[in-house]
Amino acid sequence: MKSPKIPSYIPAPPVMKIDANEFLAETSDLSCQEAGAYSLILIAMWNRQGYLPNDDKVLQRVARCNRRQWSRIKRSVQEKLVVTEDGRIFCPRLLNERIQQASNAGVLNRISKNGLDG
Repeated sequence: MKSPKIPSYIPAPPVMKIDANEFLAETSDLSCQEAGAYSLILIAMWNRQGYLPNDDKVLQRVARCNRRQWSRIKRSVQEKLVVTEDGRIFCPRLLNERIQQASNAGVLNRISKNGLDG
């Protein structure tokens, strides 16, 4: 899948909002270890422009798993993510939220600098 068209740099908003009901529904089929690894990967994506490389060593490290643990859970975790043509992974919901929050922050910054009329 092609990466969504987004600006080259989107500053990470300070807070990663999580819809608890949506997250629980999305991860209901994951084991405790899979859900934990998935959560850590999402947090890392949030802080890295919404993407991570689709690289087992990187994902294993981010998920805080050893090689054996990662090989056991990676399929379940990666099924929740999208792979781009250029070898990155992302979560569409998380990336959209990141873009929306950054966009909202930009609007608020302009209003605070220029007033409501500017």
